[in-house]
Amino acid sequence: MFSSLSPSAMLASPPTTLPRPDTRSTGTLLGWFARRAAGPLAVACVAGVVANVIQAVVPAFLGAALDSGIEHGLNARVWAIGLTLLALFCVYAVADTMISYFGVGAWMRVSFDVDRLVARQVSATGTHLTEEVSTGEVAAIVASDAQYLGNFFQRLPQLAGAVVSFLVVAVLMLATSVRLGLVVLIGMPLVAWVVTL
Repeated sequence: MFSSLSPSAMLASPPTTLPRPDTRSTGTLLGWFARRAAGPLAVACVAGVVANVIQAVVPAFLGAALDSGIEHGLNARVWAIGLTLLALFCVYAVADTMISYFGVGAWMRVSFDVDRLVARQVSATGTHLTEEVSTGEVAAIVASDAQYLGNFFQRLPQLAGAVVSFLVVAVLMLATSVRLGLVVLIGMPLVAWVVTL
């Protein structure tokens, strides 16, 4: 049942024949690459969400432990929160490792697919290739563009995790204080936008 989720199945060697990509637009080509790396990308995204949400909720657990400890001393609730935090840190360690492992798998799949597509096009074009593009352009695609595309897909899980954890923190803040929640929801993206100008 779970054999399809094993690392060897997720990072299995691609088939020897590369299917034709959908090159109607940049978006469809990126979608084709995403489908090719769907297994490791999906696992890395789930792990990214889990790891980032754990990071987002840890301060709430620490605050609850401090409040309970200050009011009632070292009691059963403080121990329960401490054990919960220990369990969360263990889950976080596994999820963070999975982000790295499966993220690199997605990066490799996309980068190698770009290299294989370029190699196929070069062999199909043959000696006429230099009439259409320079040799340096082909080398640049293999040397840098393939890496950039791979890096894009490797970073997607962290992006997914960051978005979900931002929403979790916003909900926690809104539950604590509506004003504080609105500051997080509106102010933080505004600050990030101003900083990037």
